[in-house]
Amino acid sequence: MPNYARIKTPSTSPTSEYIQQKTSPLRIKDEIKYLCTKKQQLNQQLLQLRIRLANSWNNQWPYMQHTIEENLKGKIKLKYILDCQIIYIYIYILEYRIITIRTNKSTQFY
Repeated sequence: MPNYARIKTPSTSPTSEYIQQKTSPLRIKDEIKYLCTKKQQLNQQLLQLRIRLANSWNNQWPYMQHTIEENLKGKIKLKYILDCQIIYIYIYILEYRIITIRTNKSTQFY
């Protein structure tokens, strides 16, 4: 359960535990509903913008749209690859630290 979904109630009674169990999923569901409506509104705005641009640029709009989408795909792919490489490096560093900690513990004399 994410921290933002938890409600701070004193955990000294069974009632507070029950409230915590019921409210945390409810907050997450509300967050999902909010994000879905926000996505729908953005998609509607994007559709209206595309229609306006298609009407104003007539025959040239499909070529422009294709160019824009190709540029965005390249940038997104590059960012995704860089993010994945950073994650792999981070995992490698963590694994190396775990191995060194284990070897240090095994070589210590008590």
